[in-house]
Amino acid sequence: MRLTNAGAGAGKTSRLAFEIQERFEHRPNRKKHIFVVAYSNYASSVITKHLELIYGQIPNEIHLSAIHSFFWNNIIEPYYYLIFGNQFFSISNQALGESTNYKASKLRELRDSGILHVAEFSRITKQVLVGGSGSKKNEKIMRARILSRLDSFIDSIFVDEAQDMDKNTADCFTAIDAAGINCYFVGDVNQDLRSRKGFAMLLKSFPEDVHEVDENHRCPLRHIELSNQYSVHNQKSDRSNVGVLEYALEPDVEVMDVLNRYPGSMNF
Repeated sequence: MRLTNAGAGAGKTSRLAFEIQERFEHRPNRKKHIFVVAYSNYASSVITKHLELIYGQIPNEIHLSAIHSFFWNNIIEPYYYLIFGNQFFSISNQALGESTNYKASKLRELRDSGILHVAEFSRITKQVLVGGSGSKKNEKIMRARILSRLDSFIDSIFVDEAQDMDKNTADCFTAIDAAGINCYFVGDVNQDLRSRKGFAMLLKSFPEDVHEVDENHRCPLRHIELSNQYSVHNQKSDRSNVGVLEYALEPDVEVMDVLNRYPGSMNF
């Protein structure tokens, strides 16, 4: 396992693209495949452009997908039935509302109809790969066979924007890595805005595998100094631009007048 924790503007996705290229060209078993999981279209496009620039087109042994597609195509759809005897036939992403009781009832209704909601992908995948303390012996045997099967054709898995992982997803990748499949994670724990905590859990659990990057190629010095006051992992700006930070109380100003003072800038 390898975990790279780097802040905004550190070139995380570009670094990952080079790591993928390096692993592809030097993987021990040339028949095995590499899977790249991206949490955004932007990250996927950066990696795609890099690989196409090198190889003309994405090699057949490299597969880019979203996390839900990876879990569904490689774990849930082919293997859930083998352990639990039930089969999911389709996927739903319908709105579930804010009511906890209604949400639980709707998810149960969908499962009973053979439909899996995207909100449950990581939990269901964890049932397949990890199970629970009450797992039966035959479940454990089948689980080991599934992980062995994955290891037979997957060389490595690269995960970009790993801070978006929840704890169930982190547990799934921990089991996959333990099965012999190399797992690489790149993310910024400070950007875990939804408090999913999966990446933070991996950083704490595997400190010997963590690579910290404190570079920032995007933000002016003053902005970095401010953000470092609130961030666990500090950054260093490599720009000479000091930048401008000001504040105004909304009742005292016209907001658009303030924004228009800096045309062409990144204003928030």
